[in-house]
Amino acid sequence: MSSDTSQEIMANGLVREKFEYVDIGNLRFIGLDLKDYPELNVQQTVDKIAAMMAEIMSERSTVISEYCYLEHHNGGEVNVNQTGIGGYFFKAGTPVPEGLIYYDIPTVNIGYGIYRGGENFGGDLFDAYECTRDKILSDGVVIPYPEKYWTAAEFIGGEPRAGDYRFGYVFGVDKTQ
Repeated sequence: MSSDTSQEIMANGLVREKFEYVDIGNLRFIGLDLKDYPELNVQQTVDKIAAMMAEIMSERSTVISEYCYLEHHNGGEVNVNQTGIGGYFFKAGTPVPEGLIYYDIPTVNIGYGIYRGGENFGGDLFDAYECTRDKILSDGVVIPYPEKYWTAAEFIGGEPRAGDYRFGYVFGVDKTQ
């Protein structure tokens, strides 16, 4: 897979530190269905699931290791059956603790950008979604939409906020080469 490590200034005060395509293999995402807990912020979600995940944390993915928010269409129509899961990436087949849900990642390749927000960054992760999607599409790589569509925002350093902030954004993609 190819990699582009040069920094780029993006929209709205966003800086892309790196972008790469990675063969991640088969993964399972395990976490909390955030539709049932709309009042929880990132730290509260991490705190709520920490004890539930204690026994399986050694199975985490090393590529995307921080807490993430994952969305997918579950193979359904566009904007139908959308989910929002707060949790972590694990090796495929990792047992799911009681009280949590899972999503078996349907792609083995990802487009993965690491971003930081400077003083003009308002904390909106949708900017990174658009920048990551646009980079993937401009490279001619297929995002398998909607049948295998999923994305995840990786929270490096906690809740998004204005000012200096670092995070990742991930899209499942088809094979690139």
